[in-house]
Amino acid sequence: MELKEKNTLAVIRSVFKITCVLFVTTIGIGFSQVYGQTPILSWGAWNMQSVDGSINLEGQYRQQETVLRSNLTERPQASLFSGQFILNTKSYIWHPNFMLLDLNLDFSPGTQRERLLLAPDRSEVRTAERMHARSTFFNERPFSASLFTNFSHGYIARENTSNVETIRKDFGANFRYPNKVAPLMLNYKFENWTQNESQTNRKFVTHRHNLNSIFSKSFNKLNKHQLTFSFDDYLRDYSFNARTRSKISRVDLKSDMYLDKNQDNSFNSLFMYYYQKGDFNFKRFQANEAIKFKLPKNFLVSGNYQYNYFNQTELNSNQHVLRNNLNHKIFLSIDTDVYLEYTNLKQSTFSELTKTAGLSFVYRKKIPTGRVAFSYAYRNRNENRDNESAFLNILNEEHVLDDLQVVLLNNPFINLNSIVVTDETKTLFYQENIDYILIQRGEFVEIQRLPGGFIASYTKVFIDYTSTQQVSYKLSFDNHRFTTTIGLFNQFLELYFRTNELDYNNVETVDLRILKTISQRVYGTRFSLGILRGGWEKDIFNSNIIPSRSIRYHVTLAGNLFNRLGLSLAGNLRDYLLVNDNEKQKLTNISGKLIYRLNKRAKVNFEGGYRLQEGRGIDLALTTFRGELTSLFHQLLLTVGFEKYKRNFLEDRTNFNRIYLKIQRIF
Repeated sequence: MELKEKNTLAVIRSVFKITCVLFVTTIGIGFSQVYGQTPILSWGAWNMQSVDGSINLEGQYRQQETVLRSNLTERPQASLFSGQFILNTKSYIWHPNFMLLDLNLDFSPGTQRERLLLAPDRSEVRTAERMHARSTFFNERPFSASLFTNFSHGYIARENTSNVETIRKDFGANFRYPNKVAPLMLNYKFENWTQNESQTNRKFVTHRHNLNSIFSKSFNKLNKHQLTFSFDDYLRDYSFNARTRSKISRVDLKSDMYLDKNQDNSFNSLFMYYYQKGDFNFKRFQANEAIKFKLPKNFLVSGNYQYNYFNQTELNSNQHVLRNNLNHKIFLSIDTDVYLEYTNLKQSTFSELTKTAGLSFVYRKKIPTGRVAFSYAYRNRNENRDNESAFLNILNEEHVLDDLQVVLLNNPFINLNSIVVTDETKTLFYQENIDYILIQRGEFVEIQRLPGGFIASYTKVFIDYTSTQQVSYKLSFDNHRFTTTIGLFNQFLELYFRTNELDYNNVETVDLRILKTISQRVYGTRFSLGILRGGWEKDIFNSNIIPSRSIRYHVTLAGNLFNRLGLSLAGNLRDYLLVNDNEKQKLTNISGKLIYRLNKRAKVNFEGGYRLQEGRGIDLALTTFRGELTSLFHQLLLTVGFEKYKRNFLEDRTNFNRIYLKIQRIF
């Protein structure tokens, strides 16, 4: 496969070079951008409408020092000369309504010479390419079709922590029939995606075929129906895992209907069927039915029913959820909501019945120079679980991983060796200690993402695992939440306070160690003065699982001064203490950018950042800085700059410096 990829890459590079030579003659026609249907060049049936792009040259010198945890030190020095050729063209064949052609090329070849102390000198060629081509047929006819292909090859520093080479290739076709009776859209796409991580030596290879169709129908202005079918064929190869193959079929039927001409009453329906086969076989069916009625005296009543079915191997899950809401508004001051919810969940090894009732209200009031708001929410929940086995198999437990939040898996007594973390399709598997880490917190398990891994911040992950549970239990809990906010001096200063209380009662045959009691107090203040905003927050979180204390400071400065100076600065500092373990975590993130215009043709640009993470398994210190001077001289854009990068990640240290000079000609 590697030899085939190299041959494919070589062919595409040759096509790039030949295409660039062919279009260089076109560039000589004019270095100005031309639009419209009048062609600037005709050759038989082929007519060019516009051409634009740029030519860039760059030279740079850089130094780097790398110290590994083994104390092995390497100090490479490198000189790099590179160029970039960008070309964008628009053309048509015979007539614009018959066939449009869009071509975008980006070719960036470079040569590098490195001098190392611990290894012989080496030279290499590092080339980045990008190509996009699309042909559209019958653009303004009753139907249209298009063919497209894309190719990209480049290097990125994921979160400035992992160096990644990425190669993406795709091609496909689209068909659109936008009629008034039943609009139809068909799409097909093939993707070939390869990533190589230099620090971990991991390699990801993905082949994907995707077929998607959308059929829409509206009988009148009060309703809209959409039927969507999609098919995905995934083949993924991991350097640390076996190859996985999955074929996924999905059908969605969505209906939105208003029940009256004023659109006050509505009915919404969604049916979804998901079937996956291959290395991981499962089926999923979901129905969501919602109805809403507007009543006199500003009352609003709504009902919602959900059904979820899941089947994987020998595991079946059926869930019914029924929820009813009654909402009442008094002008804009008071908003009250009352609800009842019933959940019946049956799986192969246990069944669970949950009844929930709650109410909430929000009160808003204007006061001299400001406003005040109060909110309160109460929830009472009763759970009755009956286990047939002491072992509980959990599938597709959803969590969003955020650097500022502690994320615990929902159940205690988990077998750590059984934890599998994937994306929703179960075709992308994340790797422990590279993409995420697991930390034992009493009877529970915490999951944290690692910077530079495959899991970006705020990414949703799906987790499978096995835990040991009691055979059956009954319990109920009460949850009280209260928030007050006071804004003063036309929102220049805002004070807020939040409480969250959760406690259990009517507990039967429950190991008290699995109950997550909460008593939380949050104090904070925010201010806003023109281009300056900031705040402070203290969080006292008492719990029988992970009691904690945290303090957070944040500030943002963004705006323009004197019509010449553009400034943006953002800082975030959070100290976090896990009380039981006396474990401290610290997150400091400061970034800024300054642009000063010397005159109409020249400007200086400074940008930098500092990120500090301290804690178990997440230690990272990262400093980045870049300064540039850019000037337009006749038709040439000149850029000279300096860049510094210093990183200490889990005891691996890197110190990098670079100076560079760019010359760019835009046409």
